[in-house]
Order: sequence, then structure tokens, then C-alpha cells
Amino acid sequence: LADAQRASELRPRWAKAWSRVGLAARQLGAAEQALEAYSRVAELDPDAATLEALEGIASQKRPCAEEAHAAKERGNEAMKLRNFGAALVQYSLGLGRIPAAAAQWPAGHGDASLAE
Repeated sequence: LADAQRASELRPRWAKAWSRVGLAARQLGAAEQALEAYSRVAELDPDAATLEALEGIASQKRPCAEEAHAAKERGNEAMKLRNFGAALVQYSLGLGRIPAAAAQWPAGHGDASLAE
């Protein structure tokens, strides 16, 4: 973890360094640190694997519809600013926090704000 952190300090815009920080932190059980690192990776170089890892870490937290909705709103704001990497991060975080029951609702049912 220390080597990966040093690499991210030396080259803060190098997604691979942040990815290594995220991986090491996740393997060490430091979920918050992994979440921050993978968020940074997704902002710099969003790809499917990074977004899946980010959503997976977020889903390990207690499901919370309010936090899922707040993340969706932050994603919408980032989209308006054309900050697509940040928007993807927020949407992935929000998807990870949706309560399981809400994720199984058909479109148009349940909490409409989550389906927007």
C-alpha cells in the first residue's frame, strides 16, 4: 500500500497508481480508502472494471436510499458541468447504495426518485 501511495503522490494524474492504492486498500480491508482511490481512478480514466469495483465497494456499506439519491443528484450536477468521470463515479456510488428491494422494483414502481 505504501508503494502505491507514494506512486500516486509522485504522479497524481496517473490512474494506474490510484488503481493500485485501491486494490491494496481493499485487500487490507480499508474500504473507505479503497473507495476514495477507485473514485480517483474513475475520474481520471473511467472504465467498466473500475466502475464495477467502485460499485462493489459502495455496496458493502449499509444500503441507504437517501444516500443513493444524493449520489445520483451529484452525478447529475457533474453531467451538467460536463465532468463525465465525476458523474460516473457518483452514479456508481449511488447504484452501490440502493437497497436491494429498490433495485428489484420494476420501472415506474416504488421510489420514483431512484429510477429517474
